[in-house]
Amino acid sequence: MSLPANLNNFKSKKFGRLTAIQFSHMSKNSMQYWVFKCDCGNEVVRERCSVVRGSQLSCGCLAIEVTKKRSTTHGQAKSKNNSASSTYTTWSSIIQRCNNEKDKRYYNTEIFHEWLIFENFYRDMGERPAGKTIDRIDNTKGYHPDNTRWATKSEQSRNTRRFKNKKNNIKYRGVSFREDRRNFVTLIKVNSKVIYIGSFKTELEAAKAYNEAAIKYHGEFAQLNELTP
Repeated sequence: MSLPANLNNFKSKKFGRLTAIQFSHMSKNSMQYWVFKCDCGNEVVRERCSVVRGSQLSCGCLAIEVTKKRSTTHGQAKSKNNSASSTYTTWSSIIQRCNNEKDKRYYNTEIFHEWLIFENFYRDMGERPAGKTIDRIDNTKGYHPDNTRWATKSEQSRNTRRFKNKKNNIKYRGVSFREDRRNFVTLIKVNSKVIYIGSFKTELEAAKAYNEAAIKYHGEFAQLNELTP
């Protein structure tokens, strides 16, 4: 893989608390990774675009400082029983997961820069509903207002599940082929129960029926087949 041109043009540029020191490597999908030095003295490797966009502004020290500072100003860091509210706990976990390499939950995931402040997260997401946790609509993207929602564990499992029926080379989820009747059958799982949708002459018709059922039973959490004629 050839190195990008004009690497030196980015060296020494500063974003938030991070200053670009030297080029580190290119990922398989051609993303540039650089070594950055934080104002606190730590050196970290970060994806260039996430730093330029402001998704990551420090080595993780900023998130820790923000957490400590805000814990006494918004009234949710501690409740009447001396424990943090569920909404604040969720936000704090996201901050650590995105920005604190020393945290075991760290995954180098992007976060909307305004959400480094709890009040902004609370403004956009509101109170955490009972029985729900934070969920990313597209798990390949970060924590942003248009990619984040509250969801139950079962709703999240539908969002992360990626399955296809490999038997008989079926390429659509929820579709199987019946040898005895020479047709395609559509089934969908709802609350641990398998529901029969119908039988169809073609695989595509069965896949369309599954999509309609998924929207009916699962709403915004439905995982739809990508239909190809």
